[in-house]
Amino acid sequence: MSAARGNVKLFTCVLFFALGVPSSAQAPTSDSILIGKVHMSLGATKSSVLSALQEDYSVLDQGTGSDDFFIKEKGRSADASFDGFVSFREGKLSSVTKPWNLVGPNTGQALSRAIYGAFATFGKSTEQCNISRFDDQEPTMEKKGVAVSCGQRSVVIFTSHVVIGSKTVELAVVNEVLGEH
Repeated sequence: MSAARGNVKLFTCVLFFALGVPSSAQAPTSDSILIGKVHMSLGATKSSVLSALQEDYSVLDQGTGSDDFFIKEKGRSADASFDGFVSFREGKLSSVTKPWNLVGPNTGQALSRAIYGAFATFGKSTEQCNISRFDDQEPTMEKKGVAVSCGQRSVVIFTSHVVIGSKTVELAVVNEVLGEH
């Protein structure tokens, strides 16, 4: 068996194992998500969500005049990664993206922990799930990955190769998404 086929089989086993293991923590409902200690439900008012987030997070408008905001823990450096993204439509929470940051000395173990954490919130879903893969290429960016969607919940796992000026950045990303994706 080729190494690539073995890696795909290993990843598939890990993916299905992660889907089938319920979280030992209190799992959010199918229409809610937890970022830090802030529990958010789809359809919540913009003012209540932003008020709850602003206790521990800086909430930054994307500068486009839209109802899309970056969430960053207060006191973290300007170049640190974000703790989440929220979007509102007609004054109601329509989507939340929770990045599972890959930390630790062994990126393989960090990736496994992030995948497990993102899927642990799926709980016991009775909805049909879909798996899709994507491959996006632009002149300065390449992104390849998979998305697993069950109802309003998704986990998107991808690698990204980005060229910024003369610097090339390679990333592995795991995002948990609730709502629009």
